[in-house]
Amino acid sequence: MNRQVLIIEDNKLNCLLHKKICTKAGLQEPVVFYNGKEALDYIEDQLSDAIDLLILLDINMPVMNGWEFLDNLPSVRNSANTFIAIVSSSFSEADRAKAQQYNLVQEYFVKPFSIAQLSQLVKEPFLNEFKVA
Repeated sequence: MNRQVLIIEDNKLNCLLHKKICTKAGLQEPVVFYNGKEALDYIEDQLSDAIDLLILLDINMPVMNGWEFLDNLPSVRNSANTFIAIVSSSFSEADRAKAQQYNLVQEYFVKPFSIAQLSQLVKEPFLNEFKVA
């Protein structure tokens, strides 16, 4: 398989919910990380640039938050096939505006996001690889 879904979220209950939503939307089982540092290490050590990534990213986490993850990701990953949806409890317009400054961020969902939102995201042309056949 040349694609992978990562959930980067520090709340274990939210991780469980997000995994279920991914499964219901027809995506493969996601790999879960509880902070951005764990995810960056995994991406750098385990994933080649040939693997397409869909990342569901929380903003507020310990160790390395979502913004720090986004700032450091280009140093470990070719961004051509990396797609990120921020999944946050923040309704802040400032956070939404900041997210738009990152080219890799395709969507901003407020928790909890829905199966319909994720299904719509994977139907977009830039995520055709993640569509269920």
